[in-house]
Formats: sequence, structure tokens, C-alpha cells
Amino acid sequence: MVRSHSRRRCEKKYGLKPGDEVVFEDTGDGIRINTKLALVNQMLDEIGDALKEKGLTFDEIMARGRAIRGQLIEEVYGLDASDD
Repeated sequence: MVRSHSRRRCEKKYGLKPGDEVVFEDTGDGIRINTKLALVNQMLDEIGDALKEKGLTFDEIMARGRAIRGQLIEEVYGLDASDD
């Protein structure tokens, strides 16, 4: 059976608003349509799960990033990264 949905009916059913960006994913069996926001949230969840598997927390990742940025500031620009 083939069903056809009007754009407005789909927008209402799935809470899409004008200007929302969508992503088309080939599932092998068909096409899945998601909002970009939903896809980004899914990706962030996957990253979070991978970090948990490695025993890392968000705070540890942020601290590592700050340390790396500080090191780059010192190496590239010759500035003391500890200065405020």
C-alpha cells in the first residue's frame, strides 16, 4: 500500500516549522527524514556513549581541550596562556 502525505500534514504531525532543515538518510530499505537538530542530538549521544566507554567525562575532555589550546597559544604566538 502506498500512502501519500501532504507537506502540511507531515509538518503538523512531526512538529516541523518553516525554516527547519531536514536530513535524508538512506536506510537501505527506504529513506528516513530527520531534522538536522535531531541528527545532531543523536550524534552527541553517540559521542557521549563512546566517551563513557573509555571512562572519560565531559569535564575531563574540556580540561584537555583547554590545556591543548593553551599549549598552542604559547607555541604559535609566544604568549603565556596563563595570563588573563
